[in-house]
Amino acid sequence: MKYYFLLLLLILIIAVFKILNVHPTFSDENVYFLMAKKVLEGKVPYKDFNFVHPPLQLYAISAFFKIFGISILSGKLLPILFSSFSAILVFEIGRKIFKKEEKAFLATLFFLLFPPFLIYGDQELGIWESIFFMLLSLNFLLSNNYFLSSLFFSFSFFFRYLSILFLPLFLILTENRKKYIFFSFIFLLLGFFLFTTIFGDNFFKQTLKYQIESKLFINTKLKKDYWQYFSFGIFTLTILILTFFISLSKRNNFFFAISFYSLLYEILLVLSLKTIAYHYFLYTIPFVSLCYSYTFFARKGKFSKIFLSLLLILSIVSSISTFDFYFNKERSKYIEEIATYISSKISKEDKIFGESTLTDYIAFSKNVEIANNYLDAYVDYLRYISEDKVLENLEKEKPKYIIEMNAYLTLYPKFAKYINENYVLEKVFEEKKSGIVYFLYKRIY
Repeated sequence: MKYYFLLLLLILIIAVFKILNVHPTFSDENVYFLMAKKVLEGKVPYKDFNFVHPPLQLYAISAFFKIFGISILSGKLLPILFSSFSAILVFEIGRKIFKKEEKAFLATLFFLLFPPFLIYGDQELGIWESIFFMLLSLNFLLSNNYFLSSLFFSFSFFFRYLSILFLPLFLILTENRKKYIFFSFIFLLLGFFLFTTIFGDNFFKQTLKYQIESKLFINTKLKKDYWQYFSFGIFTLTILILTFFISLSKRNNFFFAISFYSLLYEILLVLSLKTIAYHYFLYTIPFVSLCYSYTFFARKGKFSKIFLSLLLILSIVSSISTFDFYFNKERSKYIEEIATYISSKISKEDKIFGESTLTDYIAFSKNVEIANNYLDAYVDYLRYISEDKVLENLEKEKPKYIIEMNAYLTLYPKFAKYINENYVLEKVFEEKKSGIVYFLYKRIY
């Protein structure tokens, strides 16, 4: 009982800190906040604006906006709650596996203190909801409740499709694969049928079809930032490799399965994805946490315990610059500065367009409209639609400002030509520590 109390206390402290420190950040969550706001205004995803993920995330944010009011704080409450609940599930799963609360507590302690949780635990990217339901599914799987396990796995899937990559692991861990496959197939099929009925063919085209084609077949000029992964991945890989060999020697099938599968997941994702964002790898953190505790107690000597303790400390120390980027309010002042500048320069009839994380924050916080409802102006998606079609639509609405970031759109000749012929550079904003530079282009009338 004391471990449970300590766990809840630590979760509460972290959650309160995050709530008190809420501020706009350079994050895709700004896109989802704006989309959820549009949903409350009566707009329909996949019809009135493009959305490349399953629908549950937007409607969950919309529900929080409805209850708590439309604000960044309301939106961030969602990942704070679901990441906190995920920590509790790590503890519950640990108790079932280890049969000892101190081992379950250590796994959860690692989960809470490991930088990916601390840094991304309040980022509304749809991932934490997906992770929560995946862990809830695993919790029921360990109790051989295949019906509820499959049901909650389908919830995880319809928050983020990436969770489907863990279905083979669940099949490895289950005692009745045929039963689990049957229930999973039924729930996933029902979900696709329901959402296709509600949203039409665009649901499939904009989400599953696009995700498969873009991740594997669309060429991009955006640089593959391996540091996005290795800044944390070097620690997860170390823990998983240690667990793999220890579980192999001790013939522990459960930890052999989760360590090997997590290793495979991370390595294949790094090698196959054309662009890397660390939140893709948050799915393995619960499994890494369980592996950490298993490895910590697997050896009687002090050396492994000291090494693993130093590993956690080193992961925190090495992430100081990332902590500063997300937690330091001073680092995000430029976001509000640009939003205020643009809102003072446009009328109610004017529209804007550009790099989504900033453009959507301006639209969300200042009630500015985005040209042609391109709420997600991720350049690879715009090229997937067709550069010519996008530029044709933009020319119809002639946005007053185009917001460019670090040669994001202008990497591609057609976008560069359109901007150079129709816009003039008006102002440049720079966040010097990170090297993020925004260019504000004003329409030439």
